[in-house]
Amino acid sequence: APVVWQTIDATHVRGEYTNAGYRIAAVLTFSDAGDLVSFRSDDRHQVDGVIDRQVPWLTPLSDYQMFGNARLARLGEAHWIEGNEAWAYGKFVLQDIEYNVH
Repeated sequence: APVVWQTIDATHVRGEYTNAGYRIAAVLTFSDAGDLVSFRSDDRHQVDGVIDRQVPWLTPLSDYQMFGNARLARLGEAHWIEGNEAWAYGKFVLQDIEYNVH
């Protein structure tokens, strides 16, 4: 994918993707061990049927474990950030995964 990466510091990078005139960007945060622990974007729309607005979106990841040969986050959440508060609208628990299944 045509992603332009920018290093922010030792644990943060910014990725920007452009396609068909649309641009999205996010900041990815990694732990000192190299695990992805957060993805934040300001490009997501929150729509409630009346209001359509852009608010920051955050996906914290945690509890990294081995699933076969892959080290993956077992826990994840999806948060909206409104003002100084974040609230989870989705929580995910990875129990099992299969990939490259033919």
